[in-house]
Amino acid sequence: MNKVVILLLLFLVKNEEYAGLYEYSANENSAMYLKESINLFPNNTFTYNYAWEFSKFTVNGNYNINQDTLTLDSYPQRDKIIINESFKGSKRKSIFTVKNKREEKITYHLTLFFENDSVARFENQFGDLIVNSRALKSFYVQTTQGITSPTYIILGKNVNNFKITMETNRVFENEKWVIKNNAIRPKGMNGEFLNYFLDKK
Repeated sequence: MNKVVILLLLFLVKNEEYAGLYEYSANENSAMYLKESINLFPNNTFTYNYAWEFSKFTVNGNYNINQDTLTLDSYPQRDKIIINESFKGSKRKSIFTVKNKREEKITYHLTLFFENDSVARFENQFGDLIVNSRALKSFYVQTTQGITSPTYIILGKNVNNFKITMETNRVFENEKWVIKNNAIRPKGMNGEFLNYFLDKK
């Protein structure tokens, strides 16, 4: 038996070991409802389901397991954020407009980073946000559901108008969770580990 066949067999055995449904739910009282699950299939694909209050979605993708690390990638992959830079109006003002991929304005939080290393955060914004331009360097956007974009580094030297399109569904891009003892510790939409585990059913 050659090495390729042996590696393939070990790969399939490993996938069978970890394949299955992992789930967490919390609904002790009517004010809080959360159900999160991921189903790992032997062919290295997964289905992720999330339901919290009025937010509910499903994500499909591919996974890989290396020791105690579960790596997830959505499929088909979607951009978390799309940004168009331009110049508009006065150099003293910067304009931010945030919409979802259906071209609908959404409520968002915006964190700005400046060349002098100062930081400004604007919470619960809707529609256009106009701020004083103070040598902006970069920024990131977060939805009220917690979905956080990567930090975007401003490309243009004389731009002040930013049209931002956010993906409001969960996107996995080389995201690493911990898998151990028939349980998985997931990350939240902000990229931080959560304080609970998804248990194998």
